[in-house]
Amino acid sequence: MDALLSQGWGTLCKEPDCLLQPDCRQLWVEVLKRHAWTVGRLGLVNQAVPFWKMVSRQVRGSFMAGYSDSEYGIRDIEAIRLRIPEAEFTAEAFCQLACNLTHCQRPDILELLFTEDTDWLSPIERMPSADPLSIHFDRILSRLSQRPIDVVLEAALFWQSLDAISIAVSHGADLNLPVWSLQRLSNACHCPLSYAIAAGYRDSAELLLKLGAPVEGSEFAGRNAPFFRALLQNWFDLADRLLEQGLRFEFTPPVVENVVLQGAKPYSSLNFLCTTTELEWVSKSFCGLIPFVPVDHKQIYYDADAKGGAFHTLLGCMVTNLEMIKKCESLGLDTSLSIEEFCIAVQQHAIPSLEYLLEKNGAEIKDRVMSLIRQHKPDFGEKQQAYDSPRILENAFPE
Repeated sequence: MDALLSQGWGTLCKEPDCLLQPDCRQLWVEVLKRHAWTVGRLGLVNQAVPFWKMVSRQVRGSFMAGYSDSEYGIRDIEAIRLRIPEAEFTAEAFCQLACNLTHCQRPDILELLFTEDTDWLSPIERMPSADPLSIHFDRILSRLSQRPIDVVLEAALFWQSLDAISIAVSHGADLNLPVWSLQRLSNACHCPLSYAIAAGYRDSAELLLKLGAPVEGSEFAGRNAPFFRALLQNWFDLADRLLEQGLRFEFTPPVVENVVLQGAKPYSSLNFLCTTTELEWVSKSFCGLIPFVPVDHKQIYYDADAKGGAFHTLLGCMVTNLEMIKKCESLGLDTSLSIEEFCIAVQQHAIPSLEYLLEKNGAEIKDRVMSLIRQHKPDFGEKQQAYDSPRILENAFPE
């Protein structure tokens, strides 16, 4: 059927005069009514406009949604603006046209879509996985919002359209909606704020906070995910603001489901940026001195990248910033060290933070631990590295 329709439309493109025949005209009107979206997607404007008044406002809206998704519509965006008052948009048509306008950075036209005849709240169906065996894909997909206005906010975040973010939120978009970043180099669960921070979109993050985005994030993204992402970006000033706006660190179990769904391997010390040599040395030398806690007793986050990604804890991300550690500790963050966090502190030459965290075990233990570290790693403390990206670092301990 699609092949026949395409062939027929191709004929119309080449021989538009055939539409002058009465029988053909009526047939074409019926085709336009039933397949307006596809007619628009094929860019058949000249074939549609003569019959514009013979079809309903909703048919016109479907045509414009398809047209906006074509190379012709992108070049002819002003024509869409002029025709909006003549159309009515279903939830699907609104979503398509609004997202394309966001992509084209035309918030002025986007605002025109919000009329009493437009449906931007009724659920729409997201496209399922093409792979019938992709259970994880469909499980995550089922947790995403199906409201068109929320999809527009996702598009605005992706295309960094500050105006579109404001417009979407002003018309009811959820500032804490689930955002799934599934790209070639990324597979992560977010809320809008954590997505903007992780992507490095500082202006978008600032705007979301101004609009009232929850600082603690969401269950989908992981509790305190925006704060974690700010630490990972070394945006300590933004992390400070999140703390000032009411962030708290009540203990919650690790977000195991999100980690598994994102395709990460089960918790492994090597996924925490630590080598086997480091871990064995710490375990052998310090387990009798320091009451290490299992790392899976901490809130764990996963950051995917082209190399497979890595796990993190909040303490591991802020280990070079003693002031931040103290602030978070006063708000309830568990600052008991795991073996992995100890390794990261040594990797980063984080002497002030490490001494502070070890002081809880007594000054004598602290001095002994620091002495053992320097014996094994003579250059310890000569520099402090920035904890700037999730990658496996070189072995911090010589053989």
